[in-house]
Amino acid sequence: VVVGVGLGCGVRRGRRRRRYLVEHGLAWAEEAGATEVFLEVSVQNLKAIRLYERVGFTRIDQRLDYYGPGDDALVMRWQPASGTGVSDV
Repeated sequence: VVVGVGLGCGVRRGRRRRRYLVEHGLAWAEEAGATEVFLEVSVQNLKAIRLYERVGFTRIDQRLDYYGPGDDALVMRWQPASGTGVSDV
């Protein structure tokens, strides 16, 4: 399954909402039997990268010029693990 999601990071008060959406999406994926989830994010989007790392994504690759010249994509992966708290959301 491929899902496209854009989570704007410009408004501070939306930070909890973005984390909520990501965590619940991961819980849904885990309940549906997903063994891993992948995403691409611009290496320039440091707020999004921090969010994804906080919920358990790890950096696995970088795609050069993915979004255009000089704008690389960071490829990240999440795998469910017992005790992560995501399933308890």
